[in-house]
Amino acid sequence: MPLFHLELRANLSGVHSVSWPADRGWTIDVKDPSGDSVREGITVTAADGETELEGSRGSAHLVMRFDKSSRHQASATLTNGTATRAEALAAGAGAGKKGGASGGPLRGTLEAGDAGGWVPVASLECRGLEPVGFTVTGDGWTVTADANAGRSGGDDEGDGDDGPGTAPGTVFESAALEDDWCEYDETTGASPEVMGLEGRWVRAP
Repeated sequence: MPLFHLELRANLSGVHSVSWPADRGWTIDVKDPSGDSVREGITVTAADGETELEGSRGSAHLVMRFDKSSRHQASATLTNGTATRAEALAAGAGAGKKGGASGGPLRGTLEAGDAGGWVPVASLECRGLEPVGFTVTGDGWTVTADANAGRSGGDDEGDGDDGPGTAPGTVFESAALEDDWCEYDETTGASPEVMGLEGRWVRAP
């Protein structure tokens, strides 16, 4: 079955990392590969377990029909990443089939060292559908500020130059990242920012 990777990127300033729950659901658009039908705003999540497929021994996290009168079911199975940037770099190409497009494991964080690059965070194994869109939704994001923002050695610009003093600092829970996000960090006096969070789908080789 075709495998697609969800990749995210954002511009981080004064931020150590952005993370999310391991069972987070994603809001996606899917297309019927045999036609022109598109369903927008579909939520796929592993939090509620898998649904049994009709007439099959299999199951999936997303089960749907593009045509309600059709007997054909389309389905997708979600795998979310949990690795940090350091763990992904250490694992390299040994992650196996469900890793990112670069061969590394799926991530559970965006970090300053990513320098705004695309990061594989989830995979979707599909039958009878293809993901074609992604929408940033929900407030279940956790932003961890850079404890050394504004000091020599911090990565205020999110350009990947972590410096020796970069460290996790103040944690902002339930951040809403649909739009550009900025808060004031009383500990450092800096204003951590998450700008332009977006996603794309990449078909695995």
